[in-house]
Amino acid sequence: REGKDPNDIIKHFHASLSANAKKIYYYKVDGSLRNGVEIVTHPFTLPYLYAHEEEVFAPIWNYLPKHGLKGDADNCGLHIHFSVLDEDNETPGKPSPMVQYKILKFVLGNRGNCEDIAKRPGNNYCAYEDPRTRIAGRLLPRDRNRERLYCSRYCAINTNNSHTLEFRIFQSGLGKTTIFRAIEFVHSVYYFCLHSKVSELTWAHYTHWLRFHTKTYLILCKRMKIEPIKSKAAATIHKEEVKRE
Repeated sequence: REGKDPNDIIKHFHASLSANAKKIYYYKVDGSLRNGVEIVTHPFTLPYLYAHEEEVFAPIWNYLPKHGLKGDADNCGLHIHFSVLDEDNETPGKPSPMVQYKILKFVLGNRGNCEDIAKRPGNNYCAYEDPRTRIAGRLLPRDRNRERLYCSRYCAINTNNSHTLEFRIFQSGLGKTTIFRAIEFVHSVYYFCLHSKVSELTWAHYTHWLRFHTKTYLILCKRMKIEPIKSKAAATIHKEEVKRE
């Protein structure tokens, strides 16, 4: 905000946090920001987000806007780094190469829908095209099972980090709905792709899958107007509709 030093606001913000919240946040300087600060969190799970909303996360939307900070400038993005635990539930890392491929295929292949959820059009910082082939919606088949899927740092999903996939598609913001919707979307895309065949990576299949998980992704489903499956018969009928689409 003009006339205020964001660093001073962040210092007071951090001082106001509980001991648990202070363990979650740290702060960086980003070259793309003018008169701003990048707020970063250490890793946490979706259940942790819900269980500690008021203590740990609510200060973002309760404190910062009241003290003059905004998060919705055109040059601000909300980046979410995603990782999964290994088979021993000890070491976090990226999903398997095949699951990475399916996530990329789903996001790149459903650009318009993803942009609508993310509230941010693709640009030079979150491109929806493979930078080598310029073909939207897919990677070269020879990359499917490689240990490393090559995508530019500035792709919609950055695969270059050692231990995480970075979803770069979201418009930033300090509101609860903006933050929760983005996190729920990333989480849901992973599990949808994990349990889906490549041929099923369509938006119709995804929205059908969400109907079985509306309690897990409350804010996302409310935004998308996804209604839960109400009966087994209804589930069967809708599944046939998805197949026809």
